[in-house]
Amino acid sequence: MHNFSRYKIKIYKIYWDDCDDLYVGSTKKLLSNRISQHRTICKTGKKKTKIYEAMKKNGIYNLRYSIIESYEVFDKEEQLKWEQYHATKLQPNLNTYRCHNTNEDYKYYKINYRNTHKEQIRNLNKKYRENNKDKIRIYKTEWARKNRLKKKLEIKIIYKTDKDNSIFT
Repeated sequence: MHNFSRYKIKIYKIYWDDCDDLYVGSTKKLLSNRISQHRTICKTGKKKTKIYEAMKKNGIYNLRYSIIESYEVFDKEEQLKWEQYHATKLQPNLNTYRCHNTNEDYKYYKINYRNTHKEQIRNLNKKYRENNKDKIRIYKTEWARKNRLKKKLEIKIIYKTDKDNSIFT
């Protein structure tokens, strides 16, 4: 039996009175605990995202935060959808990533990334091929051997099936 219990989340914002910097997040924890977690991450320097850079620049203890909205949700995906809804509405400048992406969003991002980084991707692929010639040669040899065997088996199966169906009698 499935457990369809809901849990409470808070969509919150972090901001400073003396600038326009804004971050939107979500949590199921106490908001004060989540803010403490942000401060700890900022102090340790474990992450280098825009929110932590802004916390260093504007002051870790000068920040303000408030709950935008509370919801009851079934899972993390629903939580991220609500967070993305408010991020889209408020247009925060410190959110580095989209919280929730549809397949269309992902396809657009992937195509856009490839188009804007063509030269870099080409150079990385070239460097990989130069540094892994033996590995690539072995892979190609194995791939060819497997596909020759696969082709032979397919031909035998087709021949045997056709023979069993009395095509050749």
